[in-house]
Amino acid sequence: MLSADAAKEDRMPNSKYNEDFKKRVALAASDDTSTLKAVGQKFGVHPTLVRNWKLKYGQGENMSEELNPGLVWHIDRAKFSFDDADEYEEWKKEKKVFFEFSPSQSDDFGEAVFADASECEDDFEVNADRGKVSITLEEDGPIISAWVKVSADLAEDLDEETLSEWSSDEGGWASCSIHLGPYDASISEDDGGDWRFAEDS
Repeated sequence: MLSADAAKEDRMPNSKYNEDFKKRVALAASDDTSTLKAVGQKFGVHPTLVRNWKLKYGQGENMSEELNPGLVWHIDRAKFSFDDADEYEEWKKEKKVFFEFSPSQSDDFGEAVFADASECEDDFEVNADRGKVSITLEEDGPIISAWVKVSADLAEDLDEETLSEWSSDEGGWASCSIHLGPYDASISEDDGGDWRFAEDS
């Protein structure tokens, strides 16, 4: 185990981490008495990087749920409008909300965030296993807030700054959306969505 002083000396001031630094972090993370968050604080890096390096340089077969938190996409407010009132009444019987995700719609095709963005394309119902939704029913359609879990292999050196830049400046916001399945309903108002690490949500 590295001492706190040694870890402090090994902190890297920028987003470029050399192999030796990564291995030192992975070694510290292999101690089951330390959490990813604690190791990250010791070395001055995000827990997701600790997780990634532990998997790369440690025992991947011992990966636990803690080591695969993934990402969360959140939209605070999306107002849907139905042209057909009968369809709206039909949708209200089950109130299903779906999430469509396509990293290729971003400027860099998702390469800054995902290890293999081509494997991340998905379209699924947002249920208790994949997130949660809050629904307010209005006259012509619902207002929906959603938190969606996205489980995917992430780029090795992904950190909060890179994720934020990809989401806001590199078109990550355009890579996904919620929809109401087969019903003809469109989003007429929304507050936009944002990406965050699951352990931060």
